[in-house]
Amino acid sequence: MKQRVLLLLILVLLGPLPLIAQQEMQDVVYLKDGSVIRGVIIEQVPGVSLKIKTRDSNIFVYKITDVEKMTKETSTDAKELKVRSEKSPVLALGLSLLVPGGGQYYNGQSVKGAMMTVVAAGGAVVMVTGDHHEAPYGLLVYAVAAVWSLIDAPIAANLMNQERENSYGHLLELNTRVGVAGLDVAMSSKGVGAKIVLHF
Repeated sequence: MKQRVLLLLILVLLGPLPLIAQQEMQDVVYLKDGSVIRGVIIEQVPGVSLKIKTRDSNIFVYKITDVEKMTKETSTDAKELKVRSEKSPVLALGLSLLVPGGGQYYNGQSVKGAMMTVVAAGGAVVMVTGDHHEAPYGLLVYAVAAVWSLIDAPIAANLMNQERENSYGHLLELNTRVGVAGLDVAMSSKGVGAKIVLHF
């Protein structure tokens, strides 16, 4: 019975790994004059020319003799857009309360969110289908994924906001005209607590 639980947990933990490899890719054309064009190659005549469409729907045609090299690279446009858009740490925390990984999906961290959701679901399956010896392990796995999501989501949201004015990367932040109030987890000799930080 313990082998079955161990196998299930291994499958749950390894299941999301293929998602990591599934990143948005784009064609990149390096020209001999030093220009770099990113988009999707929509037509290519071997040894003659190629046609590439950029993200803003412009289409460019180049002679192969003008091309230095062609590659496929991870697209950074979507990531940069996610960093620029302001995220609500409170909403990220609330979504993680509803579903482990929910705050990560909101933050645009879909791979991390999927890992948390799958781990939590695996723990729930062990809780429901396991006997009285296995159920506590399932509960532990679910609790770890849920707490991980709850702590990570608001912190990640604030880190994404750090490039914005008046953001300091606290666990939770309240921006006002007077200043910024931040709430953080704090360690002390008595254990884990919280601290409030004010910026004027």
